[in-house]
Amino acid sequence: MATSNSNRSRRISALLLFISALLLSSMIPGGPVESRDFSHYSPLILAAFNTFLTLLGLASFIIPLLLLRQWRHSGLAAILCAASYFLVYALDLLQIFPLSATPMPDLLRWLETLGLILSVPLTVFAAGALQTTGTTATDTAPSPRLNRQRLLIMAALLSAAAAIIVFATLAAMGR
Repeated sequence: MATSNSNRSRRISALLLFISALLLSSMIPGGPVESRDFSHYSPLILAAFNTFLTLLGLASFIIPLLLLRQWRHSGLAAILCAASYFLVYALDLLQIFPLSATPMPDLLRWLETLGLILSVPLTVFAAGALQTTGTTATDTAPSPRLNRQRLLIMAALLSAAAAIIVFATLAAMGR
């Protein structure tokens, strides 16, 4: 029974994390939702923050696959993502960081509130995914062997991440 609950928790965590990634993706500075001006921040701070958000978004697309494959540490990774979403959205909604003279668009406030709310059940279900009993053949980390296909995928992800970070940072600076 515990394994059944754990599998259910993994599936729901994967779904919530994927939805969270889609929500975050819609909020990229310069995109259709995030239009505030952050030009008063140093480019280094904006780049660091956008790097964090980009890594969170990419991880949130990858970790659901690991949850469904029953990777041993995927539940913990999902909890860390959920906590990150909660923190990022709470800080912005409470107007702690990042600050902008431009008011937050209503759609952005609504999406961030939804993301904040989703982070709570994501945490609960990801914690349930940690409750695995025993070890199965699929409960191990993916093979660490790097082959050409994995290297190409990693290079593509890094290239996409770099492009997103540069685009978001320039857009947040008003350029």
